[in-house]
Amino acid sequence: GSVGTMSKEPEDGVPQELGHGSSENTTAESKPRGDFRTLPSGEFEHPFPDAVAARVGSRNAWIADKHAITPDNLARLNLNPEWVVSVNRQSTAATTDHHPLRDGYMNEYPDFVDAVTATRKRIQTGDETIVNCSVGVSRSATVIATSVAAAEGKSFSDVIKGIRENRERANPHLKLRFSAFAYLACQDDRSEELRDADRERVNEVADKIREDSTLDTREEARFDATIAVVESNR
Repeated sequence: GSVGTMSKEPEDGVPQELGHGSSENTTAESKPRGDFRTLPSGEFEHPFPDAVAARVGSRNAWIADKHAITPDNLARLNLNPEWVVSVNRQSTAATTDHHPLRDGYMNEYPDFVDAVTATRKRIQTGDETIVNCSVGVSRSATVIATSVAAAEGKSFSDVIKGIRENRERANPHLKLRFSAFAYLACQDDRSEELRDADRERVNEVADKIREDSTLDTREEARFDATIAVVESNR
């Protein structure tokens, strides 16, 4: 996921802090414990740790960056996942499910659905599950929040708030939010109240995307196809 450099109000109305939080600059133990785990930066000086993993509420599910899911770093972070769903371009030896998505871009709706479906399946086993992207901010947050919201009958915004309790930087990109609300609006087992709210958010985010005029020709086709899926599921 992409990282900003200043505070702003997200589309879901949840305040977020996009600056370099002090919580990520603490010195990690050799075997970190707790719901937020990091490894210290290596030879290059930068504001981010080499590996980050944060638990999603009290679930046996974690959001992580790409450095956390190398076999060596998983051991150093004191994590032993049964499942690792990687939604960034590159997988590692620890990856069990690879569903690459692009950040800041309109993904094919079926590709997003596949990533969420795999994540829901893995989390529902009760086994330790990690969802990772590049920096553990946008793609992984979107996919795991969508999965939890669908499985537990919660709003996307409420799940994002829960993720930010341990992963303050969680910040789904607008175009990924669009896919998330579209997915949730199409879930037949979801309450009509939540689905109505999801459809409303689809329209709100779609209007914002149109205003920004940031879609290329390929994205426009994917955008229109996703809208069509939502409309057909009313």
